[in-house]
Amino acid sequence: MRTVLTLLLLAGPVAAQTIPTPTGTTTPAATALQVTAQPGTLVEYAVRSTSHLDVNDVVVTALPGSQVSQDELTFMQAFMGGLFKEVLSSKTAEANLSKQFVKVLPALPDGRPVLLDSAVHSDGKKTLQTRVTRAIGPDGTLTVLDVTSTDADLQAAIKANRTQALQAFLPMGGSVYGRPLTPGTTWTVTQDLDAGVALSSAFGDRTMQGTLRAVTTRTFTGLNERGEAAFQVTSVVQPGVLRLRNQAGDLSITVESMVSEGQETYRADGLPSTSSSRTRGALRMTLAMDDEGVQVAMRATIDSAQTSTAR
Repeated sequence: MRTVLTLLLLAGPVAAQTIPTPTGTTTPAATALQVTAQPGTLVEYAVRSTSHLDVNDVVVTALPGSQVSQDELTFMQAFMGGLFKEVLSSKTAEANLSKQFVKVLPALPDGRPVLLDSAVHSDGKKTLQTRVTRAIGPDGTLTVLDVTSTDADLQAAIKANRTQALQAFLPMGGSVYGRPLTPGTTWTVTQDLDAGVALSSAFGDRTMQGTLRAVTTRTFTGLNERGEAAFQVTSVVQPGVLRLRNQAGDLSITVESMVSEGQETYRADGLPSTSSSRTRGALRMTLAMDDEGVQVAMRATIDSAQTSTAR
C-alpha cells in the first residue's frame, strides 16, 4: 500500500490525460519557446526526491454479516493499528533516480522535433526503466509516439490499451512550447488522471479503478540570470475515489486533498534545465478484509519533494 501512496504522488507523468485548449492570456508578438537543439543532443539530470508519510486514525470494524466478536475486534484494533502505523508511517526517506536524461532524436518528415525521455529508477530492490518518445508540433502540441518499460505489469498495461497508454504519458500541465510568452503570462490545463495506468506497476493484473481530475496553472515569470525561461507551476488534484478489488477484499482510497507547487526552467534551445516541486496531500483509505471479516479505515498525510538539475 505504501507503493500506492508513492505512485499517487507521481501520477502526473503516468496518468491518462485529456488536454483541452488552455485558457489564459498571451501576447502575439512575444517569443515562443521551441526545441532548436540538434539531433543527438543529450542532457543528463541529477534527480533527488524525498518523501514523508504519516498514518493516523486507524479504526477496525466488523464487516456486515461477519461473526467477529467484540474481543476479536478489540485485539485486531490494537494489532492492526500498530501494524499499519509501523509499516506505512515513516521518517523522511530519500531516493535518487539512477539516471534520467533527454535526447533529441531526428525530426519527423513533417519537421516536428522528437524527444526521448528516459529514466532508470532503483529502490535497492527493483530497477525500473521507462522510455517515452514524444513529438512537438509548431503550436506546442505534444504527441506520444512510443512508451516502453522494463516493468512487466506496466508494459502489459501499455500493450493492452496502447492508445490510452500513449495519452497516459503526456506531461502534467501540458506543453510549454509554441506559446507566445511575456512575463506574467498564465494558463490553466485540466486533466483526468486514470489510476488504471498510473498504478498498474503496483497491482499487476489487479486493476485499480477511478479517475482523478487535476488542474494545473503555469505562469511564465521571465528569463533567469542564465537566460532560461522560468515558470511557476501549481497543480491541484480535486477530491476523488480510487478502488481496487481482488480476492482478498476491497481497497478504497479517497483523495481528500493534494497540491503540488514548484518551479521549472528551460534552456534557450528548448530543453528542460531544472525543476523543483513539493507535493502535500491527505488520503483516507478503507481496506475490507473478507477473510478476517473486518474493515480497516485509516487516514494518511503525505509530504514529498523532488528536484531535477541538468548536469
